Amino acid sequence: MSEPASELKETKESKEAAQKIKKLADNVVKDIHRHENPSLEIPVRSLSNVKFDEKKSIIELGKETQIRYFFNVAQAKKFMQSVLIASACNELLK
Repeated sequence: MSEPASELKETKESKEAAQKIKKLADNVVKDIHRHENPSLEIPVRSLSNVKFDEKKSIIELGKETQIRYFFNVAQAKKFMQSVLIASACNELLK
């Protein structure tokens, strides 16, 4: 039987994920304090930026990234969705 979420052990991967989320949030806050347009750098999710790892038998994202800005009409919704997902993931890691 699986353990309740509150009793799951903290793993190396979960610590790394929490650190990445904190770094993402810290960068957004720094942008705000510098009166700059808050931004997120995220991997490009397109066919041109994926590869198949034969050893693991999975498709992985490549290294290509894009920047999403809060004060861009075309990107504001995706920016906020990304922040909300990061927040939810952070809560799940606690």
